[in-house]
Amino acid sequence: MKYKITIVVFVIWLLACFTLGNHDGRSDNYVEIGLPFVFYRQFYGKCIDCPEVGFFIKNFIYDILIVGIIAICVQLLLSFKLKKS
Repeated sequence: MKYKITIVVFVIWLLACFTLGNHDGRSDNYVEIGLPFVFYRQFYGKCIDCPEVGFFIKNFIYDILIVGIIAICVQLLLSFKLKKS
């Protein structure tokens, strides 16, 4: 049960990252992926004052830690509800 909840939370997070990310590479030449911290950014055209591009491992680790904490909280809440009933 614990692993199923963790997998579901991570899959929801991945879907949210890719759904809510900025995927305007063809029109604006700009792609960002990450929720709540951007862990991947890429530009495909000219850019005068561009922020860093590439994969940001620190932001990715922060995102994974936040999602892990959320998964643990969901597991605890569900276990308390199952014990009461």
